[in-house]
Amino acid sequence: MLWNKLELPPAYYQDDAVYIIHGDCREILPLIPDKSIDLVLTDPPYKDDDVNGDYYEWFMGWWDLLKFNDYAIHFNNSSRMYDLMQKLGKPYRILIWSKGVVKYAWRYEPIFIYSSTNPSFKINKYIYSDHLPYQPLHKGQSFHEYEKPHKLMRNIVSFIPQDKVTLDTFSGIGTTLVAAKTLGRKCIGIEIEEKYCEIAAKRCSQSVMKLEIPPLPVEYI
Repeated sequence: MLWNKLELPPAYYQDDAVYIIHGDCREILPLIPDKSIDLVLTDPPYKDDDVNGDYYEWFMGWWDLLKFNDYAIHFNNSSRMYDLMQKLGKPYRILIWSKGVVKYAWRYEPIFIYSSTNPSFKINKYIYSDHLPYQPLHKGQSFHEYEKPHKLMRNIVSFIPQDKVTLDTFSGIGTTLVAAKTLGRKCIGIEIEEKYCEIAAKRCSQSVMKLEIPPLPVEYI
């Protein structure tokens, strides 16, 4: 199916800004044209206790399927992810999502950034710090337990210019998609759970005003 001059697998939902595919990303990624993705922004599943076993093989298999021109950014709260990154053997930079005090303790989550073209990993002028303070969503605020705050995702999506394409391989209920659409950017989402595809499609089908001004700086809450 043709979308923004890209030949893609059939869509669960599509409009001019977003394209949602229902399926396993490991089966869908080989069908996405090479050099068509500028930013991979996603939150892969992880396991703390299996970096040397099946999870490592799964992660490496997923990584090898990614096709991005410039950047790959992913969240991963596994305490063993640093060991896995060493095994991966790729240079990376880390941003810190600071969640503030959650359940009587200060919480944070690393955001790993990889670059295929820019060894300096330069952050754009809207992300002017490695420290991104945003309160996480609490129980009852989301349909997905791992949903990220919209403001956080919006500022990360602004990492690339408006004429570029973002891909979320584990798009869940579509927060990355909505953030991209809000900023007037293009985004492809892949999600294996149909119930989440349905929620994401409903969110993306709502009217979103296209912003003609640059995205706002990081908003501290």
